[in-house]
Amino acid sequence: MYDFIIPQELNIADRIGKFTFAQWGFLAGGMLVVMTMLISKNIPMWVSILVGVPVVVLCLFLAFVKKYDMPMYEYLIVLMIYKTLPQEMIYSATESVIEFDEFDNDEEVEENLIIA
Repeated sequence: MYDFIIPQELNIADRIGKFTFAQWGFLAGGMLVVMTMLISKNIPMWVSILVGVPVVVLCLFLAFVKKYDMPMYEYLIVLMIYKTLPQEMIYSATESVIEFDEFDNDEEVEENLIIA
């Protein structure tokens, strides 16, 4: 009988070569923005360089830096969700009101009873 190895960690990012799809996306997006600004005739060269350097640094930061063993873009998404959700949960039993159906006619209740 053959022994099959069952993978234990299935939450692994897909890769193209040494980079994940997200890393390729950040690198390609950053290069696309910078190359578009450099090629454009309407944008002066010094503005392209002034804006292009922070774009390249941001893309490299998002693609390669990890915090708490998680890619930076995922960490920033989790951080934004955490900051937008309410931080304090207060329990109050008076807010939830349970309505009891009280019978106005006891005769209706007695009619529905089966006496054995």
